[in-house]
Amino acid sequence: YTEYHRLSPKDIYVLRARPSIDECLHTYQPNISSLVEPNARAHSFSEEFKANWLQQTQHELLRWYKYVLIADLDEFFLPDPSKHADLLAYTHAINLSHSPFVAAIGYELMPIPDNRLDWSRPVLQQRTKWATLCGMNKPVLTTIPLHYLHGTHSTRDPHFYDYCGRASNRGRSTDRRIDKSLFNIHLKCIDIDAWTDEHFDTDRIKHGNNMSAYMHKRCVRRQSGAILDVPHHLRV
Repeated sequence: YTEYHRLSPKDIYVLRARPSIDECLHTYQPNISSLVEPNARAHSFSEEFKANWLQQTQHELLRWYKYVLIADLDEFFLPDPSKHADLLAYTHAINLSHSPFVAAIGYELMPIPDNRLDWSRPVLQQRTKWATLCGMNKPVLTTIPLHYLHGTHSTRDPHFYDYCGRASNRGRSTDRRIDKSLFNIHLKCIDIDAWTDEHFDTDRIKHGNNMSAYMHKRCVRRQSGAILDVPHHLRV
């Protein structure tokens, strides 16, 4: 985010539950703030706890910032570079007067078997296939405090949003919230061989399962939609 979007390190906050994140920040981005999760060691991984903590932090930051963007570690938000130079330019150009928050459109970058990622090169020049992932159409860029359900995938009234068209089934379409010029690029699958059992969340371990089996199921066999080429103008 500092390299692609010219964001100042002082405006980036990393919410972490384990001290290993601090070690990474100290090495690569020493000026970025890290916020410790309360009672981090008192519980296992919990999406509900994470969402509540993100929500609370979002509300606090909106006291000082006009816009707040929540991004998971395996997500990268990219405005269409043919329209906006970076996130700062995007926020200056969009008009949120009719809708005080937006949902990006989500895509899953697909892995290349036996091809490790070179982190010194742009990711989108190495992984050029993706699949639509409506669950990543997340309402996480906002000018107002939101109240989340299902992680940060949906919100409750008075600022209602639901994902994957589920609200349309109840006569409450929220598709107008989605901005197709803002991409949420999901990075979980870009290098499945880099994952080890040490990265397995405690609530996802099942009897007889391991990280390799989980990642191949999650990233390869579970893709139900069409695999598409990443547009050339996005390969920045």
